[in-house]
Amino acid sequence: MAWTKLAGTSFRQDVIDAMEGIETLYLVAEPENEYDPNAVAVYEDGEDKQVGYIRKQEAEEISKKILNGERVEIIDYTITGGIEDKNYGINVFIKDYEDNLNQNELKKLIPDIGTGYIYFDEKEHVYFDENMRPMISGSRFESSQIPEFNPEFPAKALEKSTGVDADKIQRFWKKNGDFSSQLGTLIHEANEFWIKNHKDLEIIDTTRDREHTAKNWMPEILGEIVDEYWNEVDIKNTKAELLIRYKGFCGYVDQLQFLDDKTAIMRDYKIIKEHKRVKTQDYGTLDKYTLQQNFYRTILAKNGINLKEMYLDIYSNNQWQHKKLGRVEINEIE
Repeated sequence: MAWTKLAGTSFRQDVIDAMEGIETLYLVAEPENEYDPNAVAVYEDGEDKQVGYIRKQEAEEISKKILNGERVEIIDYTITGGIEDKNYGINVFIKDYEDNLNQNELKKLIPDIGTGYIYFDEKEHVYFDENMRPMISGSRFESSQIPEFNPEFPAKALEKSTGVDADKIQRFWKKNGDFSSQLGTLIHEANEFWIKNHKDLEIIDTTRDREHTAKNWMPEILGEIVDEYWNEVDIKNTKAELLIRYKGFCGYVDQLQFLDDKTAIMRDYKIIKEHKRVKTQDYGTLDKYTLQQNFYRTILAKNGINLKEMYLDIYSNNQWQHKKLGRVEINEIE
């Protein structure tokens, strides 16, 4: 089960524009499709109004299950775009009933900002509301707006110039991504630990007559990264890893520094070599992660918290960079 963005919606704008009030979308396998026998079409209100196709990289598995008589359904969808002459798009949530989703087996969360409960499927990394409807998270929202990177073609090009097998190159890239993800998780946890405990740790360091640094409380290399960060960023009135929610939208904010009860500065940590600009479906070309952070900004605003500034704190080449992000109005959150 997962959210995915439909392909082929640009050819069906009139149908999507008239979809208000439609509650059900259907999957239809097309084994006779002359272009792709694994194609899976998506229809609304019966089979006379097609709105798009499941993306090629996901269609083969879904097509096989449908043709084998297995139960695979779209249980939720969101429509993007349609504002300021931008094309409509559709994100759908597909459920495979082999999943046997059980609320009691999911992690129950209480938002730090917002109301109600959120249920989290740790395996699939999907959030659900109290009625087990899938929610849109910040990462899901941004990924729905940015074309998915396919490493196959650049890997084959590199194979031609180097002689190294393309599949091996892709495995190298994946492992590099895994290392970055693991380091990012470690830095997140270390910064969260420091935010929540630095005052008590300072008392202990003072009692032991030693300099108050993170290196005293974690491996030296990690401590140096954390110390360098907090030498550059104000820790006063800062809270870490806040779960926020508004209606069917949610996500985790890495860090909020509250200037008063209703005003804050938001920061997000990233471990990346280069902060790239990306082309989005509905919002033009932006610095990467701008949509995700504005998604969180909008949720916070709906809860009465206004952001003075937003920063992307990037650890790259053994130093921190603090990139201020611009504002984008996120129309999908109403």
